[in-house]
Amino acid sequence: MPLLLEVKTNDDIPRWAPALARALASYRGPFGIMSFDPQIPRMLKKTLPDVRRGLVIGADLSPFRRRLALSLASPQFVAVDRAALDQSWVESLRRLMPIYSWTIQTADQRRQANVQADALIWEADGRP
Repeated sequence: MPLLLEVKTNDDIPRWAPALARALASYRGPFGIMSFDPQIPRMLKKTLPDVRRGLVIGADLSPFRRRLALSLASPQFVAVDRAALDQSWVESLRRLMPIYSWTIQTADQRRQANVQADALIWEADGRP
């Protein structure tokens, strides 16, 4: 079973690498880890380089902060708020890496996101 884990931080970045390594040591399926905090994918790149890492980006993040976060995180994929899917920066990023989109809640949102994203993160009626 593939897993997509989102790490939520409280200025406790150093504890995550060993905790994730322990928790996932016996897991044999594919998984990825993502976070709004660009320090998490950055840390994963150094301490757990075989783990697929992503950055979660909200639609309201300023262009400057978005570029800074992407530079710091060095993600292998991004998870983008579905409200931002039609923005040109998402299309540009999609040429470089997979785009996941969250949170898909309806069938109409799913149909739209299927065109603009590579993978969907859904809840409620947005599920396939």
